[in-house]
Amino acid sequence: MLVADMRSLRDQTASWVLVNTFDELERAAIDALRAHLPAVLPVGPLFRAEDDDDAHDEEDECAAWLDARPPRSVVFVAFGSLVKPSREDMAELAEGLVSTGRPFLWVVRHDTRDLLPDDHLRNEKNKMGKVVPWCRQRRVLAHPAVGCFVTHCGWNSTVEALAAGVPVVTYPSWSDQPTNAKLLVDGFGVGVRLPVPPTRDALRRCVEEVMAGPGAEAMRGRVGEWKAKAAAAVAPGGSADRGVQDFVDAVRLI
Repeated sequence: MLVADMRSLRDQTASWVLVNTFDELERAAIDALRAHLPAVLPVGPLFRAEDDDDAHDEEDECAAWLDARPPRSVVFVAFGSLVKPSREDMAELAEGLVSTGRPFLWVVRHDTRDLLPDDHLRNEKNKMGKVVPWCRQRRVLAHPAVGCFVTHCGWNSTVEALAAGVPVVTYPSWSDQPTNAKLLVDGFGVGVRLPVPPTRDALRRCVEEVMAGPGAEAMRGRVGEWKAKAAAAVAPGGSADRGVQDFVDAVRLI
C-alpha cells in the first residue's frame, strides 16, 4: 500500500518520491498523492524478470528442494524480518502445516527457532517439510512448485506475491499489514485470511481453500492477471520503466 506522511514530505525539500508500486496496482492513490507531493514516481515491482533465470544456482538449497516437488504443491510460509509469533501460535502453525498433508517450506528466523515445538519440525524427521532460517523469497515465489504463500502481508511480500502469481493465506500482525491483507483478500480476491490467533484447523482449511477449494482456480486466474500486469510494468515502456527513466532524465538536467 502506498503510504506517505504528506505533511512531513511537504515540509522537506525532496524533488521526487520513488515508491515500490506500479500504476496498474495503485493508480488512484498515485494520482491523489501527485496533487499534494513532489513528483511521485512508481518504480516497482523492484525486480527484473530475467533475475529469476538463475534461480537454480548450486548454493540455493531451497531451489533444489523445490525442484523435487510437483507443480503448485508446496505451501510457502514466511513472516518477514520483524513479526515474532508466540510459542503457542508457532505450535498451532506447525501442526496445521503438517495436517495439510502437503509439502511446505517454512522460513523460521534464528531468533524464533527456539519457539518451534520439539518434534519432527525442529529435528527435520518429517521429510514432508523443510524449515530454513532464510531464503531468496522472490525466487521461491517464482518457483513453479509453490502453490500458496502464507504471509504476514508486508508490502514487499504483497507485491512479490502478486508479481509471482501466487495466491495467499494472509496472517497480518501490525502497521500496514492488515490493510494489505484486506486489499489481497477483499480487493483483489487472491487469497483468504487466517484468523488470529491461528489454529491448526483454521490453517489447514485456509490452505485447502486456496489450493484446492471451489474458488481456487478463480483465485489463480486473478493472481495470474496481476503477474502479467507486474511484468508489463517492468518491461520497456511500462510504468516502472518510465518512472525510473523520468527520474534519471530529471537528475541529468540538474
